Amino acid sequence: MNITNPFSLKHHFYLRATIVACLISVFAWAQPQKFQKVYGGYSYDQGNDLIQLPDTGYLLLCTSGSFSSSSDIYLLKVDKKGNYEWQHTYGGQDIEGACKIKLTQDSHIAMAGHTNSYPGKSYDFYLVKAALNGDTVWTKHYGSNEWDFANSMDTCADGGFIIAGKTYDTGNAYSDILIVKTDADGNEMWQKKIGGNKDDVANSIISLMDGYILCGTTESIGAGGKDIYVVKVDLNGNVIWERTLGGAEDDVGNSLIITYDGKVLCAGGVKSFGFPMNFNSYLMK
Repeated sequence: MNITNPFSLKHHFYLRATIVACLISVFAWAQPQKFQKVYGGYSYDQGNDLIQLPDTGYLLLCTSGSFSSSSDIYLLKVDKKGNYEWQHTYGGQDIEGACKIKLTQDSHIAMAGHTNSYPGKSYDFYLVKAALNGDTVWTKHYGSNEWDFANSMDTCADGGFIIAGKTYDTGNAYSDILIVKTDADGNEMWQKKIGGNKDDVANSIISLMDGYILCGTTESIGAGGKDIYVVKVDLNGNVIWERTLGGAEDDVGNSLIITYDGKVLCAGGVKSFGFPMNFNSYLMK
């Protein structure tokens, strides 16, 4: 994981209400920007995800190098106008990074990312449960003896969590998709790998009533180069179906949602379509 920037010794991240306004602006183009705020310390600080709370404030999940000698998961609470209220960091002596934050069924916070602070382990998936004031309830880590990086997490109907990303526990130099299911207390229930003889990674996962659906990228199958990879698995992690989307060039899947009419909507970047030689924004239903 890079924790330095070749162009600047100091990075800050931005919370913009225009994130919301951009969604509204399809219907109201003249919607003015509400606020712009900058937060951070002396080193690398990057916002990874955010949620809105019932009090109309926001929780920003970040990766920060400003509060330790390496990097930590950094949680920042601001009010509805973006004014700072409090902050917490999570992690050990080595490197942690953040990817996803969710509200839980019991009105707590779940945060996912990666860690290499556990003795005898390399990088692992990392899951933190905290109270709404940021106080830690528990922390868990999952994975193999090789490098494992979480890229997405969702809450499940049983109160547990589903985490997806990639693992290098493959016997070669490439990665496979790794999925980990936990119970409500963060105890691992199962883990599954999906992949072939080249790089495969999950970048987004959603919990369904009958299983889980994920979106990512594969080099193992498809039309050539990298392809967008959408996979549905059952409640035990067994593959039900898989689809690849893309052409002869590199195409990557980054996010997905289930639409109101029950379809899968995937977003990513493609070189196979649009302007040649560059990645183009891509939406597929």
